Amino acid sequence: MNRKENRIFNYMNTARKVRILAMIAIGLLFIIQESANAQVSFLRISPNARQVGMGEAFTGMANDYNLLRYNVGGLGLLKKAKLATNFHGWIGDTKQGDIEFSIPLFWGVGAFGLTYFSHGDIEDLNADFEELATTTSPNDIMLSFGYGRQAQVFGRKLSFGAGSKLIRQDLAGESASAIGVDVGAIYQLKYASFGATFQNFTVTKLKFIEREELLPETIRAGMGVRLPFGKKYRWNVAADIAKVRAESDYRYYTGTEVDFGKTLKVRGGYKWHDTEASRWAVGFGLNMPMEWLSNASTEIDYAFSPLDNFDEFAHRFSVTFTFNNLTPRRFTPINSEELTMLEQQLADELVAIQEARQRAEDAEERTRALEDEMQRRLEHIKQIALTSQGKIEVSAEGTEDGKYSQVHMSLRINFEFDSAEIVEAQSSTMEKVAEILNTYPVSKVWISGHTDNVGTNFYNMGLSMRRMDSVQQYLSKHGVNGSRFFMPVPYGEDRPVDTNATSVGRERNRRVDFTIFAFDQEPDIPEGSIVRDVEAFNDSTFAIICNGKVPFEVDEYQNPARVSIDLPGIYYLRDTATNETIELNRGLVKRARIAYHDEGYTRVVFDLLQKSKFNARLVDNAVIVNFVQEKSAGPSEITEKN
Repeated sequence: MNRKENRIFNYMNTARKVRILAMIAIGLLFIIQESANAQVSFLRISPNARQVGMGEAFTGMANDYNLLRYNVGGLGLLKKAKLATNFHGWIGDTKQGDIEFSIPLFWGVGAFGLTYFSHGDIEDLNADFEELATTTSPNDIMLSFGYGRQAQVFGRKLSFGAGSKLIRQDLAGESASAIGVDVGAIYQLKYASFGATFQNFTVTKLKFIEREELLPETIRAGMGVRLPFGKKYRWNVAADIAKVRAESDYRYYTGTEVDFGKTLKVRGGYKWHDTEASRWAVGFGLNMPMEWLSNASTEIDYAFSPLDNFDEFAHRFSVTFTFNNLTPRRFTPINSEELTMLEQQLADELVAIQEARQRAEDAEERTRALEDEMQRRLEHIKQIALTSQGKIEVSAEGTEDGKYSQVHMSLRINFEFDSAEIVEAQSSTMEKVAEILNTYPVSKVWISGHTDNVGTNFYNMGLSMRRMDSVQQYLSKHGVNGSRFFMPVPYGEDRPVDTNATSVGRERNRRVDFTIFAFDQEPDIPEGSIVRDVEAFNDSTFAIICNGKVPFEVDEYQNPARVSIDLPGIYYLRDTATNETIELNRGLVKRARIAYHDEGYTRVVFDLLQKSKFNARLVDNAVIVNFVQEKSAGPSEITEKN
């Protein structure tokens, strides 16, 4: 006897002395009775709870993740990705585990499975049958792959597929491997389906020492019937017949399943042949949604089957995840013309990308050049300001990256008392202002006029406006384009930059400020100070025109009907008059009365022919008031801008 045969002999003798192996041997004998394929007996022991619960009648019903074991031809029917794990204890300390995964691909459905069967731990013996300090753990491993597709035949689905399996057995330190192939198909009608499969076709035999064994090649056929009842329930009935090589008798399987609204499933099954360790089984399944896991649903299955000859029971557990968001979109093949068109489109897009990148690089280069130029201009106007003997101050408003977007310039010139005329002595300073403004020849310029606090605020508001207008007119006549000036605003004494308690401070407050928008951006509407006019756009829409954004408050009165709009902090300076009446006579409006009040606000009153609905809103530098004539006027809609 050679060394390998001696090790096998020792293992077989150990099995006779250990009770657990005796139980395994008897169990496997029932499973493979009259079969010559003892080495791959674990292929007859299913780990799948749902299928065992239905008596393993699943060849024609095959519509879930366990297709690799029962009928690989059903893979083409799967529409969603599935991941399943299965586990059960068998006889004694033997156990079996399984994991399977299937996913729809662009041209069909692919599947993968890994099955492990452990025969338990066995104490090692020496040649004299004495116990050693070590143990042996015989085991079986199977790696499975499958692929399936479906087609339309006579208006119904025909699913077909093929798979391969790599089997490895470890027995008493000796290992053997084999490769098998499965093919199968299912034809599905509305309420019934028919399936057939050829399983375990031997590509390479399982070989221990000098003995070779075929895999248990099996031809199997079956049908399944799905009967709906009620609005949500379904009753599944299935039956299979199988013929195993080297067995003289056929095997018969039947099973049923009741689906209670896709939440609870109850199952039962029976095997009519007497070569099984367990001939009947029952089970159930629970379905739970798991939206957080790729919008998945989870099914937990359980099956109970008695092992009568061993006074034991087998409990199988399966957990299945169905991933609703992992289904790929299918596409149709393209012809050569479409491929040529796509290639041309890609080439055009590549050219467009290159051109866009070049434009971006050119724009970046122009931006850098512009920034350098703007910095040069800023240094230039600062040098001009230094020669003005303090009458011109220049500063730049910067950004976080050290660049600037606006230039602020303050001009202080000495006017005669109560005069807005620019005297000859100030011409040199004004020429410097013009040179600074023309350093940015196309940029918008915003002007604001200011005074000290000598005199009344109302008077100073008018004085600052006249002096600001005088400066603007002078510059327009000396080379500065007048269209560049954007919404000039006088502020009187309201915005000092220094104290009015000293002559030096008051001198700094008597100024005209300029803001140059250096990068040609469009200026925002400034805060206003004066009501310029009231105009009628049509019979229902009227505008209070100001020199900037203004706050306003609205009231309405009766007997006579009128609407009052107060503008706090805003002045009315029409020809130095403090009030004026403008006859409108449009629609419901007879006239508008405008007056400045010493409390510091201007009031505009619209006299109406009758009570009317109205609304008021601020649009840029105008308060727009709409009056609506109705038979029965209700409450007014007022929008206040503060």
